[in-house]
Amino acid sequence: MKLRVLGCHGGTTRDHKSVSFLIDRHLALDAGSLASGLSLEEMGSVQTVLVTHPHIDHIADLGTVCDSRTHLDLPSLVVAGMESTLDALRAHFFNNILWPDFTRIRGLRENVATLVCMQPLESYEFGNLRVHPVPVDHSIPSCGFIVEGANVTLAYSGDTGPTQLFWETLNRLPRVDAVITEVSFPNRMKNLATRSGHLTPRCLEDELEKLAHRETPILIYGLKPPFEVEIREELDKAGMDRTRLLEVDQSIEL
Repeated sequence: MKLRVLGCHGGTTRDHKSVSFLIDRHLALDAGSLASGLSLEEMGSVQTVLVTHPHIDHIADLGTVCDSRTHLDLPSLVVAGMESTLDALRAHFFNNILWPDFTRIRGLRENVATLVCMQPLESYEFGNLRVHPVPVDHSIPSCGFIVEGANVTLAYSGDTGPTQLFWETLNRLPRVDAVITEVSFPNRMKNLATRSGHLTPRCLEDELEKLAHRETPILIYGLKPPFEVEIREELDKAGMDRTRLLEVDQSIEL
C-alpha cells in the first residue's frame, strides 16, 4: 500500500495544505487538497473519496475535482461518508448555490459524483481495499477509517479529540501497520482543543496509551499553521519514538 500526502495541515497558507491523503492512486482520504495536490491525469485515477466529516478543510477540493472530471471520460466519482456528512454536503456544498450539484450533473459517461452512505463499523469494498468507518469524538459527527489491503492495515482517525471506540476497534485487529492521527494545538491551548474536538501533544500521549499495538508507527497531521513551531517542539520534547510528522508531497510505502 502506498500512501501519498497531498495535504496534512490544520489550515492553508502558501506553505501549508489542508488535509488529503491518497492510497494507491485510486482512494482518497478527505479532499482538502485533492485537486491542488494532483495533476489532471492523477485526478482522473481517483475512484473514491472517503470523507471523515464536512468541515471545509476536509472537503474544499471536492468541488474543483468534480468540475474537472465533468469534461473527462470517467466513471462517477464515489464520495463516501456517514449519513450526517452526506446530508451536509447536499445542503451546504453541492446545492447549486455554493457549487453545482455534481451528483445530478452528467459527465461524458454518467453523473459526475455519486454519494455513498456508510454505516459505522460496517465493511465496504472500494476496488481492492476494504474500509470500515469508526465514529470518533469531534465537534460535529465525524468518523475515522480503517483501510485494509491484502497485507496492510492503515487506520486514519480524522479530526478527533480524546476518543475511545476508535482505539478499541484497532485493538481487536491482529495487525495495524500505521495510524494517521492529529495534533492541532499546543499543550497550553488544551481547553480550546477539548472544546473544538482536537488533540494537543500531551493529549496524544494519553490517547496512545489506549492503543495495544505498541510498535505501530503513528503518523501525525493537523498542525495549525500559527502553532506549528511550538507543536513540533513539544512533540520533540515528549520523546514519543514511534511518532512521525507528515509532510506535504511525502510518499510512504506500508
